[in-house]
Amino acid sequence: NLEMKMDGEFNGGVFRECTFNKPVTIGHLTGEDFFIDCKIKNLIVTENPISSLCVGGDYKTSEIEKLEFTDDVTRIESECFKNTRLSGEIDLSNITYIGQKAFIYDDNPDGAGNCKFIFSQNPTVLHSHAFFGQANAEFEFNGEILLTTDDIYAFSYCKNLKEMPVIKGCIPEKTFWDCESLKEIKIGPDVYLGPGAFLKTTGVEK
Repeated sequence: NLEMKMDGEFNGGVFRECTFNKPVTIGHLTGEDFFIDCKIKNLIVTENPISSLCVGGDYKTSEIEKLEFTDDVTRIESECFKNTRLSGEIDLSNITYIGQKAFIYDDNPDGAGNCKFIFSQNPTVLHSHAFFGQANAEFEFNGEILLTTDDIYAFSYCKNLKEMPVIKGCIPEKTFWDCESLKEIKIGPDVYLGPGAFLKTTGVEK
C-alpha cells in the first residue's frame, strides 16, 4: 500500500505477482519486464523512453486499472504493454510514436481489457501489431495515422474499432483483419493496400 516512484536501470522481473493499490510513478527506466503478473491500480509514466514494462508472453497477464502519461511522454516503445489488461480511458494525446506490439494482446484476445484509446491531433506513427488483439477496446482518433508497408496487423482483431481517420502512405498486410465493427475509413490518394488489408472486415465502406 506504499506509493512508489521508480527511475533508473533495472533487470527483468523486478516485481512478480504483486498488487499495487497506491499510484506507481515511473520515470526514465531502461531494461524490461519490470512488472510480471502484477495488478496495478494506477500507473503514471513521466518520461521517455519506456520499454517493456508489463510483459505477458509466457507469464500470466498483468493488469492496470488506470494508465496515465504526462505531457513529457511522446513515445511508447515496442512491447511496452504487451499482454497487459487495461481499463478506463488512455489518453495518448501527446503520443506521436507507438512501437511494435506496444499494446498487443495475443494471450487471449477475448480476455483483453475494456479500455478506450484517445489519440493525438498530431500525426501518429504506428508500427506492426501495435494494437493487435485489443478486442474489447474503443478508439477515438483525432489526427492522421502513419503506417509503412512493414507495419502489418496494426489493428487486427480490434473488434470494436468503428472508424478511422485519414490514412496516408499505405494500409499494410492485414491491418484491419477481423475488425468486424469497422464501417468507415478515409483513405488518402495513392495509398497502397497490402494483401488482406480488410480480411474478414465485411462492413467497411471505403
